[in-house]
Amino acid sequence: MKNLKHYCGSIIGLALALSFFAWCLASPYSASGQAGKRGSGEVENAAPAPGIQDLIAQQGTGLALACSTPITFETGAQGFTVQPVAGPALWHVTSNMCGAQLPGHSLTSTFYYGRDSDCTYLEGTRTASNLISPQIFIPTDLRPVAISFNYLLAVEGGFFDQVNVDVSANNGASWTPLLSKVNLINDGAWHNASAFVPDGVVGTSSFIRLRFRLDTIDSLFNSTIGWHIDDVQVCSQEVSFCVQDDFNGNILLFNQETGDYVFKDCRKGARLSGTGTVTKTSCKVELVDSGPTPKTPDRNVSILVNPCTSKGSGTVSIKSTGQTYTLSDSNLLNNVCACP
Repeated sequence: MKNLKHYCGSIIGLALALSFFAWCLASPYSASGQAGKRGSGEVENAAPAPGIQDLIAQQGTGLALACSTPITFETGAQGFTVQPVAGPALWHVTSNMCGAQLPGHSLTSTFYYGRDSDCTYLEGTRTASNLISPQIFIPTDLRPVAISFNYLLAVEGGFFDQVNVDVSANNGASWTPLLSKVNLINDGAWHNASAFVPDGVVGTSSFIRLRFRLDTIDSLFNSTIGWHIDDVQVCSQEVSFCVQDDFNGNILLFNQETGDYVFKDCRKGARLSGTGTVTKTSCKVELVDSGPTPKTPDRNVSILVNPCTSKGSGTVSIKSTGQTYTLSDSNLLNNVCACP
């Protein structure tokens, strides 16, 4: 009898294993965490999207980021707009629906590409629409600039169901691709995604806009949740000191850990940025960037701040123009760090 029970248990265990294997084959998700594609093997490998802390590590331990307040959609669209492309435009604000109730973001509202009625984006036709942010102001003038958001993604893998995140620094006149489905985790759980925006894209702009695009390409395999977006924010390098001239309002901002700085001529609108060497002794912090160097052979920058007395002074000389600026700041604490 004992042997018969053992034999029956083995048969049942084998049947359960085969059933689980069959379920895996039929599942819309592959073993890699990406949604499968038509059984053809067209599956992208998910590369975990870095978070803000990962980006800081990539730039070196000295980098600190100042971030805007996350946009959470708890009080509605928050200036985000939906741009139809093909079929029904499915982006909308939802609350506690279709994965929005899961942990991993600021509960409970999100912007959702899908249908609340059945938690899919199955419309029997191709659907495509864009979610476009309002202008999001960059916290400081120091670069680099990074974007960050939380997301839940459960869409078809491969070429179909294209998912993209773009950035614009000219109010949407042109867009630069930043992230795609390859960079995101397509497993139906919440994750964070962050990416640095190329300095050439941001330029001297004080704000950026983001665009979240989903295009199903066709009407097939659209029975998973779709795409949730939440907690959108923009970050830039943190400013340690702001020296603002008492007379003409000219400004020099710098990060005492990285040596990155930005100088602004408030009268003529000139802007100069670079990376200098920082020396700290007792109550004095000095930034120096003197050419010739490989990066900045065209200038001499020397700024000294005293956090103990809250005073700052220095000079910025541009060799190509022969222009020299003198900064004298009697009180670092009352600076607005913006041109008057």
